[in-house]
Formats: sequence, C-alpha cells, structure tokens
Amino acid sequence: MSSVDSKMDAKIQQTIQDEFVAFTLLCIAHRFNTAGEVFLKAPKPLWLIHYDRVLVMDDGKVAEFNTILNLFDRPDSIFRCLSDDAHLQRSDILKLHHDQGVD
Repeated sequence: MSSVDSKMDAKIQQTIQDEFVAFTLLCIAHRFNTAGEVFLKAPKPLWLIHYDRVLVMDDGKVAEFNTILNLFDRPDSIFRCLSDDAHLQRSDILKLHHDQGVD
C-alpha cells in the first residue's frame, strides 16, 4: 500500500477488521507506522495489535515469528527495536487489546 495516503490506508485497515473477521489474513507491511496517525489517532503503530502473529523478515529470511507481546517482551528482538523507534509501549498494546476485547 505504498502508493496510498494515510487516510486511504486507514480505510483499508478498517475494512480488513470489519469484513475479514472469520478469515485467515496475511498482511504485509513495509512501514511500521502504517495507518497509525489516522486510523487510531495516534502516531504509533497500534494497528498491529489486530493481528494474531507477527513475522519479521530480515535480509529475505524469517527472523522472528510470534505474538506481538511475546516479540515486544524480548528486548533483543527486531520487533522490539522497531517498537521502541515508534515509541510503542507495552501499555499501549495492553490497552488496545483490552479496548478491542483481544485475548
């Protein structure tokens, strides 16, 4: 979705959440902050919590694959480094999980 602006990206993310609840969905993002500012009214990549698992690629190979919290809780993970750069905190993830009813 590199050719769409953040407002359109937000609409796409919302449609994914609304219309694909009963499906297995693979989302590929090359920008960590996709839809963060518009979709959730915050400059953090909180849209990520809507996904069950995150797969991090590095140099064309799978580097990490786990739940968001498991990756976030590993201080040496690539995902955690990206989270820190985006100012995403564990409390942000937990709050949105709670607000969205995510286990």
